[in-house]
Amino acid sequence: MYKDFLEYDLISLDIFDTLLLRAVSKPADIFKLVWKESKKKGISLLDISPTEFMKLRIECERRARNKADNREVNLREIYNELPKFVVSDLQQLIQIEVEIEQRYCYKNFDIYKLVEVLEQLGKTIVLLSDMYLSVNQIESILTYNEIDLNKFDSIIVSNEEGCSKQTGELYDVLFGRYPDVSKDRVLHIGDNKSSDFDQAKKKGIDSIHYYVIPDKLNSIYDYERIRHNIPQPELISLRKLASQSSFINKVDYNEEERIAYEIGASVVGPFMSHFVDGVCDQLERLHIDKVYPLMREGYLLGELLRSEIEYRNKKILVKPIYVSRKVTYIPSIEKINREEIENLIGARNLTIKEAIEMVGLSVEDFYEVSKFLDIPLKISHRYNVFNTTLKEYVIDKFSEIDNISHIEKFIQGQRSLLVDYLKQEIGDFENIATIDIGFFGRIQFWIEKALDLEGIKHNIKHFLAIGVIGDKLIDGLNMEGYYGSIGENMDLITTIHRTTDVLEKLISVTEGSTIGYIYNGVKVEPLKDKELPFKRITDIVFKGILDYQKYWIRFKEHKPNLVKRILTKRRESLMIIHRLIDMPKLEEVEFLMNLEGDTNFGTEYRKKLITDDNIRLMKEKGLDFIDKCNASYTYEDSNIVWPKGLITLGDEFYYVRRAIKNNANNETVKLMQEVLEDVVKQGIQEVALYGAGENGRQFYFMCKLYNVKVNCFIDRKESLWGTEKEGIKVMGLKEAIERGCDTFIITSLFSISEIRYYIELYFKKNKAVVFHV
Repeated sequence: MYKDFLEYDLISLDIFDTLLLRAVSKPADIFKLVWKESKKKGISLLDISPTEFMKLRIECERRARNKADNREVNLREIYNELPKFVVSDLQQLIQIEVEIEQRYCYKNFDIYKLVEVLEQLGKTIVLLSDMYLSVNQIESILTYNEIDLNKFDSIIVSNEEGCSKQTGELYDVLFGRYPDVSKDRVLHIGDNKSSDFDQAKKKGIDSIHYYVIPDKLNSIYDYERIRHNIPQPELISLRKLASQSSFINKVDYNEEERIAYEIGASVVGPFMSHFVDGVCDQLERLHIDKVYPLMREGYLLGELLRSEIEYRNKKILVKPIYVSRKVTYIPSIEKINREEIENLIGARNLTIKEAIEMVGLSVEDFYEVSKFLDIPLKISHRYNVFNTTLKEYVIDKFSEIDNISHIEKFIQGQRSLLVDYLKQEIGDFENIATIDIGFFGRIQFWIEKALDLEGIKHNIKHFLAIGVIGDKLIDGLNMEGYYGSIGENMDLITTIHRTTDVLEKLISVTEGSTIGYIYNGVKVEPLKDKELPFKRITDIVFKGILDYQKYWIRFKEHKPNLVKRILTKRRESLMIIHRLIDMPKLEEVEFLMNLEGDTNFGTEYRKKLITDDNIRLMKEKGLDFIDKCNASYTYEDSNIVWPKGLITLGDEFYYVRRAIKNNANNETVKLMQEVLEDVVKQGIQEVALYGAGENGRQFYFMCKLYNVKVNCFIDRKESLWGTEKEGIKVMGLKEAIERGCDTFIITSLFSISEIRYYIELYFKKNKAVVFHV
């Protein structure tokens, strides 16, 4: 993309949310951290919470700007509004805020790479910011984060110039500094649509809206905020950066591909990368230098492991091995009896024919029931044959002495093949590790059982991302789950396991499952089932996951202390993947629903995550009925793999509304919901939102949930008039009233009475309808 910049001589860059990113969920969270640090330093005098201080800090800035003729203020002027009884040392408080910015800001790796290229091309680069921090303070933050100040010709900041990009006047300052550069040779890049893009265009220069960090309505981060109250807030900007890396790399994805990449980079990427990080810590601690990822997830796990090991500069062998439930279960059987036969044929979705072939018997020997061979075993009890059920007939047939003898010989042959394959690929089984996603460790248990039956010594450590393995661990299987082993996080794990197909489809290669082994005269080769569809889409998801890890590794290099804290919050990383399954966005469901999975246990059964039969049942029975199916897998042979995805197809916000009501942690969102419920109760269908800031965006989202139309945003800032927010026009109050607006929701949490008075003043005789939290 760098050739696009050749026609420009002067490039101006916004600083915050463009060149610099913050490891917080929203900029105002910096103020919470300032108060925590102030308490540590012993300068706090008022016993208030970090959230209360944040509100104080926001109000101080609002008042300072209202007093200033040009609304531009510096940090000292903001804190001069703070009552004297809040802190003992105002200057130290100011320094603390700068230090917190230093520690929680980090350089945008993509934009800094662009800066380096532009410098090599001989371009003049200027930093242009609407900000209350001084140039000196900003320089200290940049230097702290390893940004070379020599790459920039100058830094121009609104509070020192007495004007802003928001009004367009700061661009005039830029032109004045560089009078010899014509406007057609100037380019500005920044994150704010109004001040960085629209105003730059109005001033006659080209501009690029760097939309990576600004919040977008109905985003996955909105959903996470509602469902889990912002898990891993330090990572939000990094996840956004990774999921939007196509912006800087000029990758032209269609809508389906964009969603695939975003799910990979922003949802699955953190879940997988943090797991691999933890595994590598353990490999080092336990001095294990060989690890074997289990296919089909093994390809992706292998790539992630290699990258992390290379970053750590360690010598650890990573080698995926081809195993599956089918090829490990049969070899692990020690003795065939009726109980084992019942276990075997209980595998979901096996047909009678598939069960016969799986234990090495001949289909011809079952000629008496040949017309039933394609019947699934799970419903075979419904059919009567020879004065018994079809299921009992099959069990009795399997239990005949000759058949048991044949099955046991077949098992021994399969065990020999499996063990020979493992010896060929692994060699020495002492002090090695396997790695898999989860959940119950059956494959790992069966591998060790087969080795035991062959008398082969082994010392294997098994790593799972998600484990429900208490019984196996207690019985001596050396296994641990990164996100849970013995009951930890079961409230989240239960939901993920209930619809494990979603996660499996996103992390498994599309090549067929391992269905057996064959000796070719030289070595043992795995036999694979036919390949699944959607390879291109799967590859894009993988690219997103691997790209996230690249950003994560760079983040670790620059912010090691923050990374340590992030990795201690495993539950929050698990919440990110849990939200995808438990409360998906409609576009995520529409993307995932057609992905096809196989059972991977000796059957050719394949099915989409959401089928036409599922949709038909939902239309027939209703959403509440499908919701109850979360507790069971079938209804009259309708296998509902993903009830929550299915319901989201029928009602996009079904689970969002429920989550808001149930989530006591997010008080602000609950208050917003109560306002909308009051609006709906009064039969109001259209409103104007007073306030076009972050809360306005949240209220707009809430209006969508309750099918309330938003006619416009109203804001006091004249520079916003005529622009759009979420596709809705922003205007002044007078224009809104002239357009017929008489029902308003005040979106601000501050100065509510002042805004209400301002609205009612315009109406005089007629009374406005005003709602607020």
